[in-house]
Amino acid sequence: MTNLQIGKNGSGEEAIELYKNKEIAKLKEYCLNDVLITRDIYNLGKKQNYILVPRRKNENPVKLLVNWQAKLF
Repeated sequence: MTNLQIGKNGSGEEAIELYKNKEIAKLKEYCLNDVLITRDIYNLGKKQNYILVPRRKNENPVKLLVNWQAKLF
């Protein structure tokens, strides 16, 4: 929520339970949302060269500098 002002729609533990309970449609929705958030955080970091990393309650997030413009290979 720190970078994009949106939250996740579940947790990894909940995803396991969805799988165990054969709630595949809900599991797909959770996974797709997780991937979209990851993509959007990556794009934001690439654009502004940093992301904010949340900390414990009532503490300010840490500004983490990233260089996602550089080619890896």
